[in-house]
Amino acid sequence: MKFSVGPVGHFIKMVAGKCNAQAKASPVSVGTGICLFKGACCDVLAQTVVERRTEIDLRRCAGFALFSGCYTGLWQNFLYNRVYSVWFGVSHTWQVGLTKSLFDAAVHSPFMYLPAAYVGSNVFCGKDAMAGIYKYCERSEFLATNLKCASIWIPAHLITFTLMPQHLRIPWIACVSSCWLVLLSSLAHIRDEH
Repeated sequence: MKFSVGPVGHFIKMVAGKCNAQAKASPVSVGTGICLFKGACCDVLAQTVVERRTEIDLRRCAGFALFSGCYTGLWQNFLYNRVYSVWFGVSHTWQVGLTKSLFDAAVHSPFMYLPAAYVGSNVFCGKDAMAGIYKYCERSEFLATNLKCASIWIPAHLITFTLMPQHLRIPWIACVSSCWLVLLSSLAHIRDEH
């Protein structure tokens, strides 16, 4: 029996092929653009659905978009596709993927990404930047946030470093990050209410 995907399937295949070709041709530009868009969309979702705001805080939304574009789109592209390749190798084996994933969870996330995210979140919401660091450094906050981060990102980065071609790593991370950002924003909002 032959399976036919029909016109919709052909259209999806064509669009996916063009997106893949564009990401191959300009991985940094495509990744950064996707991350800018993702940062804005996630914050709008957090503001309207989680926080039930009737008006969007555009300054905050722009801040989250810029953070996502610059940190994930630019910095993580360089870190994951250049630095980690030099430090741990370019192999897509499970051993190398696990090493990169564990290093990311034990070093990069707790000491670079999450402090930057806490500072950024405070600044974009009109709060004191250092208050974000102080909050993050509280023992219970540090442990809870890093456990949540590791529970999402270790499995996700196993896929990042073993299955994803380099040009699709940042778009993949942006997809996973969409869920992660809504979770972080929701947790921050819940804490602020108490």
